[in-house]
Amino acid sequence: MKKVISGFFFRFFKGIEIWVLLSLMLIASVYINYQLIEYELGFFSEKYSDNYEEHDYYKFSELGVSAHDTYWYCYEPVPNESYERLSIPNTCAPIEPGVFDVALSLNIIVPSVLMMVFIPVFFGRMFSDKTVKNYISCGLSKGMIYIASVIFACIVDTVLYFTGLFAFALVCVLAGWMPPIYLPVALSVILVMLLIMFTMSSVCLAALFISYSERLSLVTGFLMLILMFIPVSAYSYFKVNESYGYDFDSQDEYIQIVKEKGGNVFSSKLDPTELIIRTYYGDKDLKIYGESSLTPGERASALAVVYADPFIAEYIINSNTLPACLLLRDGFMAINAASNVFWIVFFAYTGITFFKRRELPS
Repeated sequence: MKKVISGFFFRFFKGIEIWVLLSLMLIASVYINYQLIEYELGFFSEKYSDNYEEHDYYKFSELGVSAHDTYWYCYEPVPNESYERLSIPNTCAPIEPGVFDVALSLNIIVPSVLMMVFIPVFFGRMFSDKTVKNYISCGLSKGMIYIASVIFACIVDTVLYFTGLFAFALVCVLAGWMPPIYLPVALSVILVMLLIMFTMSSVCLAALFISYSERLSLVTGFLMLILMFIPVSAYSYFKVNESYGYDFDSQDEYIQIVKEKGGNVFSSKLDPTELIIRTYYGDKDLKIYGESSLTPGERASALAVVYADPFIAEYIINSNTLPACLLLRDGFMAINAASNVFWIVFFAYTGITFFKRRELPS
């Protein structure tokens, strides 16, 4: 296997692909991250500072609060000093964690597009120039060749993704923005995004090694891109999420507690079987949402579709539907990560099985 991977690296650095990939990554990623930071925060044009009659528009890094408190503000009680600083009207700090998480998620778009082109072109040459036959004549098994291809594709995925993060860091420096980096959430989002890229590469490779067709692999890759941009589970997700009606009596109780105790007394919990955020005052569930209008069977079917979709966490983070800190703590991220691992293994196994049984193209 080491010999095959070394051969891939030799071909990779010898060809022009790496320089094209990295150049496109940097240019496209800088543009996307610039647009995100400017649209959400306006730090380049400083458009927000004009909206507060010459008051400063305070950033997270200027408030003297921790990244932990910035993430959990409004979702868990935080120290009163942090709560008061995060609650001042002329601050963008509470929305900065969401922007940071979206940036980590958006940075899979460009490398995913590039990889869906790179895989059929780069690995397709193994069949067109008979390199795969040379590997087999050297005593390497088809299974070993396939696994080496998956590993190499995942290495390139990782390099491209972190190139995008480098571009994001560069734009942050240019914008003078120090985002709140809460490592538990940041690392989990990065891990899930990488697993999503590995899943896409695994599917694209399986299509290539099963069919020996670069065109079919390319089409398969772009179908995966469509599923990433328009996840099939979005309808099922909203079907479950919106099936819980409001309980207005409980909302009145919530408002009364806010008047008496303030807003820094509530905690939140995301139930992965409900896909809504429950609000607690101490140990008491305020039950702001009522019972689901779905039958148990309907809800189970919808949840199965949601959690079978490898792209659902990326979709939810990009749309800012649910906070990433709750997705991590309450198990949603773990479920989505496990789903991606399942699909990676499934398509790798499928690709190896068919590749072993098929005759090589003449």
